[in-house]
Amino acid sequence: MIACSIGASLSGGGEENITTHECGPSQEVILVDGDSPITQVLPVKVTITLIDWASVFELESIMADSEDSVRPLPDPVPPAIRVLAIGDSITAGYSDGSQPISLGCLDAFPHVARNLIRGKAGADVELELVAYPGILLTSPTSEEAEEGAGLGMVDRFFHMSPWSDEPAVLDEQPSIILIALGTNDDAQDISPERFASAMQAFIQRLRDTYRASLKHICVLHPFPDFTEGSEPDSESIEGVPITQGLASVLASLNSEFEESVALHEWDIGKGLTKQYTMDGVHPTVEGHRVLGDALAQKMAAVLVRPQP
Repeated sequence: MIACSIGASLSGGGEENITTHECGPSQEVILVDGDSPITQVLPVKVTITLIDWASVFELESIMADSEDSVRPLPDPVPPAIRVLAIGDSITAGYSDGSQPISLGCLDAFPHVARNLIRGKAGADVELELVAYPGILLTSPTSEEAEEGAGLGMVDRFFHMSPWSDEPAVLDEQPSIILIALGTNDDAQDISPERFASAMQAFIQRLRDTYRASLKHICVLHPFPDFTEGSEPDSESIEGVPITQGLASVLASLNSEFEESVALHEWDIGKGLTKQYTMDGVHPTVEGHRVLGDALAQKMAAVLVRPQP
């Protein structure tokens, strides 16, 4: 499924009209209806997003009524802030079916944060999402691999997809990377030491891959799992212990990177309670809003800070 958002402002702010489309092979989809009210304020910006993580989308062509209806971007165009979010099912906006997440990843907390930043700061934020449900950060040991465990994101990120071992074409050139992993590692009883070691290796490889553009790497604490012995009426639970080794790893990397890339450790899940999840783990739409608001506040501080 794809979502088509049409905004009356090229800067990314203002009202957006979003429609969703179930696309089949060689199917034509009307993205912009010339009679819709939002198109009366020209030019409009059209953004197409693949919101189903388990699908592949190929755009063969875009057809317009006339050549005059396609306008060039204004000159100069303010540069967009490019953000790459890496995560699991929570980042992807997964639903277990009990409650709808109608816009998929567009309802998930990274896009919620992006929209808040666009609306409040007027900044044009381009968000790239790499999120695979069920994935761990850590890759399996040889024994775990023999039992069927798949690659962790520390390795899988650099492949074409969850199902392909072909090398990925990594040309996003982000200035900010968000890493939201660890909930599945914690569920599999990965030790804090092993998790921290994998995070260190992942960050170093991301920095080497995006050296030309990268300014900030923001590591989000794994979100709480309210299915693990928490009381039904409890407002919160203690932080996930798998993060115990993160602070020392990030401090070491900050010294190694000096001023080329700034590292941040954020816990945005403090406001999340069981009532904001559909199954104790995956947030509802309201839960994603809670997380997105907390993330937007953290990111706002980074965006106004002088770049290294």
